[in-house]
Amino acid sequence: MKEEKFKVINFIREFILLVDSKMENSPKKEIELKNRIRMNLYDILELCYQANSSINK
Repeated sequence: MKEEKFKVINFIREFILLVDSKMENSPKKEIELKNRIRMNLYDILELCYQANSSINK
């Protein structure tokens, strides 16, 4: 049961790693765009952790 709760989080982690590896080859002039994408992905991951730890009422 516990592993099922983290399925979405694990998929998001894998997605972040995939996107990070793909962005390595992008031009240096796109650095601001890369940073924004990276920060948005980490925000999504943080929201998933918060949603997972919240108690349903």
